[in-house]
Amino acid sequence: MASALNTRVKKPAISPEDAATLVPVRFDGDLPRILIGRRHEVHVFLPSKFVFPGGWLETSDKPRPVKNFVKTTVEKLRVRMRPKPSTSKARELLITAVRETFEETGLLIGRDIAEGYANLERFNLLCAGHNTSRSQ
Repeated sequence: MASALNTRVKKPAISPEDAATLVPVRFDGDLPRILIGRRHEVHVFLPSKFVFPGGWLETSDKPRPVKNFVKTTVEKLRVRMRPKPSTSKARELLITAVRETFEETGLLIGRDIAEGYANLERFNLLCAGHNTSRSQ
């Protein structure tokens, strides 16, 4: 048994990449409902696993314009993240989570058709804390 443990093939260490996810929760029924998906079995990363929508930070997420972007929301997210990122990194990761959610599910977290920007004014309510009242 001990020799089997010593013969493990060592794989090279993988450097972590910046990524973000959302946990979409609906409160329109008796119980909250959570949106998750199941990854295909042929995927290299997390095959056949249930996951929330999300993905890697892309270069295009950095300069992406956003209307009604609430700085206090970004700061609240930044404070909760470990290790603490810069404010701009927290903003980029928030944009990543919103973009990936749309790409994977078609769920658009706010929009302004006239100007073509994501409108995250309502998103502030979702990030503001643990208030899960249905009056929102």
